Parts: sequence; structure tokens; C-alpha cells
Amino acid sequence: MDHILIFTRDRAYGKYLKDLSEQLNSGVETIIKEPDAVDPEKFLSAMVVVDTEDLFECVENKFRGNDAVTYIVLSSNQESTLKRKCCRLLHKPLDGRLFQQALSQGLDPRGEKKHKGNGKGRVLEPLVVGSSAAMKTIRSNILRVGDTDLPVLIQGETGTGKGVVARTLHNFSSRNQNPYLEINCANVPSSLLESELFGYKLGAFTGAWKDKLGKLQLAANGTVFLDEISEMDSYMQAKLLQVLQGGEFSPIGSKEDIWVDIRIIAATNAKLKELIAKSRFRSDLYYRLAVISLLMPPLRERKEDIEILCTYFLEKYSCLYGKKSRRLSERLKKMLEHYHWPGNVRELENIIKTLVVMESEEVILEELQMKLEKTGLKPLYFTPADLFPDNKEFSLKETTEKAVKMAEKHLIDKAISRTRGNKKKAAELLCISYKSLLNKTKTYGLNNVTDTKN
Repeated sequence: MDHILIFTRDRAYGKYLKDLSEQLNSGVETIIKEPDAVDPEKFLSAMVVVDTEDLFECVENKFRGNDAVTYIVLSSNQESTLKRKCCRLLHKPLDGRLFQQALSQGLDPRGEKKHKGNGKGRVLEPLVVGSSAAMKTIRSNILRVGDTDLPVLIQGETGTGKGVVARTLHNFSSRNQNPYLEINCANVPSSLLESELFGYKLGAFTGAWKDKLGKLQLAANGTVFLDEISEMDSYMQAKLLQVLQGGEFSPIGSKEDIWVDIRIIAATNAKLKELIAKSRFRSDLYYRLAVISLLMPPLRERKEDIEILCTYFLEKYSCLYGKKSRRLSERLKKMLEHYHWPGNVRELENIIKTLVVMESEEVILEELQMKLEKTGLKPLYFTPADLFPDNKEFSLKETTEKAVKMAEKHLIDKAISRTRGNKKKAAELLCISYKSLLNKTKTYGLNNVTDTKN
């Protein structure tokens, strides 16, 4: 099959399905369309994904008589039992892995076509999502080096997904049935890191009552992920270099070297070349680790991926917490795009997780607005109609009241800032009484501002 057709009325969700599809299949064109916009004669052989069950009848009629078309139908109705020949039903919220598996089986029922995963059935983690050029490069590099034994150094800011890429590299390699062990070098004191990694022998020091295997031995034939490698001291760097050079090391208290077959993947948010210049990181270790170097871009530099990531997290946590699949309001979408994301993808994930659990955008919107204002970024303003999700009924009175409250809160905060915390002058500036101002600052959570009264 040369095409994957995605029929949807929701372009954002369609982009998410397209991204999952393109992670799995090389050389297969993925097209997002509405049913009326497709000429079935041009797609004699295709995998068809229908975003909602109510679209299926229309789509099925278009391709009626074409036995080379297979379908995946997504349904929000958990009770649905749609049954058709060459049709697979999946429920929303959607598990990305199940979708990729269904897609793979539909495209290649006999297992003859080689998908991304070098023909062994391994696919990229759905979390490595994004349509940006930077993420496509990351995915391409994972496909190239995943099934090798080369060390990999992953660099990038906190929260950019370095750990996810490390796990994906392991899952994509021939070692994926063997151990994958992580150790955060920043969380383990230097005095304990050596025993954690290399283990020790009986009697090596006070309290060593028996032999202990280190992570390097426990991960035999697998992968060890060393996060925050920049926090490792010079002595440990020298021991790790020995492992990378010859696969040998000696546990604490041992006179013999042990040989292990492991792959080392390291990550850091520090600039290692600057640390090398300051003699805080060994240059020879750097070049051993950075045989393959991957740079994770910050989220603020790939904002076109925010919408797809939001959809992924919405589906993931709706599945996890047993919630209904939901979409973001236009107001929240605009704010997420406007925000600068110091915590990167991890921060976005936590926001969406809170949204799913609380089943309300209000807390998230207020928090983001405050962060924007505190960082000096220009806050976003909306029309009163933007204060409510598109699918929610609202009254004119309710909308007006909400808009007035938002305007009051912003103007009071701005007046207090302009008068440098002098609430008496701020009240005069706003043409209201001092007592009224105090009541409103308490109502809007602005009472933590110190009143200078001068």
C-alpha cells in the first residue's frame, strides 16, 4: 500500500494521527482529508483511518467494491461493536501504540513489508512526536544508530525528553530484550556512585558484608543510561573511560577486572565543552561518549509541535485516568503557543496531566496568565466569547461577569505595579476607595503584594 488516508473533521487530531503514522512507515504517503475531498479512483490500494464512527458509512460508500482498502475506525463510544470486513475498531482516548500496531498489521498483514524498525517489529516510541524539522532529524538519527553498539551522548535543556530518546534507542536496538538501567549521577553522592555503578566485594569497606553487583554487571548485554553525566567527579570519569575503552572495570575491593558487554548512553543539560575548558570534564571521556551526539531542541524553538504533543498527552492521561477524550479550547491553545516553556516538554506534560485530572481549563489558564505577566511577556487578551470552550453552553450574563473580573484583576495588578506597591496611590489611580481595593486584591489573590503606603 502506498497511501494512508486519514479522514477527520478535526485537523489538530488528524495531524497527531499523521505524525504517529509517519513514525512507523517509510515510503508511504499520509494524507489528511475530509471524505468529500477524495477521489476514490486515485487510491486503489490504501489504509484508511476514520477519525469518528459517524464518518465511516460515508467513507465506506466511497470505497465500496474496492477490496484492497482496509480500515481503522476510531470511536468515542466505548460500547461500540462495529464489525466489518477488513475493519479494525479502536476506542478513544487512543493508545498510540495500539494505533501503530493496528496500522502496521493493516498495511502489512503478512509481515512482508519493512517498516521503520529494521523489519524486526520494533517501532519508535509514540512520545518522540513532532512535525518540526528538529524532531524529524532526531527520529531519523534514532533509526540510523539505534541498532548499533555505539555510545550516544544526548544534550539539551532540562525537560526536553533526553530520557525518552535514551529509552527509545534501547527499545530500537537488538538489546531490547535485555536490561535497561538508569542512574542519575546528580542524585547519587560521589561516595556512593562508584559502588552503584561498579559494585564491591565482601570486606571492601566497613559495612560491605557481602558482594554486591553494580549496575554495569546487572545490565549485561543491555544498556546503561547515565543521566546528568556532567555531575560525575574526575575519579569516576576515569573509571568510566576504562569501561568505554575496553569494556573492563574492577569492583571496589577486587584485584581482578571484569569484562561486560553493555552499551552506554549518557545525557546532560550542561555544556560539556565549556566544562572541559574549565578542567571539570575529561576531554577524552567526552569524545568517547560523543561518538554519536544528539541535541534535543527546547520546546520554545519547535512550537509547531505543541499541538501534537498536547493531543498525545491528552490521549495518554485520559486512558490512564479513565477520562473521556477531550480537546483544548482555542483560548488555551493560543496561550500554550505564546508561553516560553522554561520546563520544556516535561512542563507541558504536567499541565496537560493536571487538565485531564481536574477536567477544567480554568486553573491552567490562570496559572499561565500569571506566569506570562511575571516574566514580562505580553499577556494575552481575548474576546469574552473566548473565555469558554467551543463545546460549552454559556449565557451572556455569565460571559460578561467573567470578562469584567479578568479585566479588573489585570488593571489592579498593573496599577499596583505602577505605584510600586503603594495600594493607596493605586486606589486613587483606579478611582476607587482604598478599602475597595483591599477587598478586590484579596478576591483576586493579589494580597501578597506589599503595601508601601508611601
